[in-house]
Amino acid sequence: MTLEATRVDTMCRWSTVRMGPRLLRYGDRKGASRRVPEQWLGIVVSGTSVACVHLDCGHDPAKLINQFTWQLQDGDRVDSYHNICERLSNYVRNNDISNVAIKASAAGQAGTSLAHLHSAELRGVICVSARMGGACVRPVQKALISRTFGSRKADEYIADDIYWDGVITGDVAKTRREAALLVLSQREAP
Repeated sequence: MTLEATRVDTMCRWSTVRMGPRLLRYGDRKGASRRVPEQWLGIVVSGTSVACVHLDCGHDPAKLINQFTWQLQDGDRVDSYHNICERLSNYVRNNDISNVAIKASAAGQAGTSLAHLHSAELRGVICVSARMGGACVRPVQKALISRTFGSRKADEYIADDIYWDGVITGDVAKTRREAALLVLSQREAP
């Protein structure tokens, strides 16, 4: 398959092909003798903050690599977007993140306010910057997780301390469990 043919295909397929030469360092010259680590980043954007959980899903259970929250800088909003864009794309590129699951926008019952619109802008910046870093970006609706992942609702998984002890090696902060759940729900998805 040529590079031109893969550009017609999904963006995720293109990034996988583009990262192809890097896969050889995990195996022998004829093919991979070991499983390539699957680096995932789960992201939840809320207001002016970006909560991230970096997981290595090549293990069972998944291994927590890093977790952090970035805040938009005060001042000019466009400059803040630019800074967080560079920061995230560099993180994705430098840590070989192959997939990003981001919590998608959802319509609230109270209507749309200016804060919702600002969060949506930041969410768009995050999606583009993760893509620029070379990752496949998957926006995930929380309601979809409740319908398709396991037998419980997403909020029930987030609140269950015993569940988190068994699915991830490492201690995910309660405030970042939603970002980790995004990854867990999508790592088996096509």
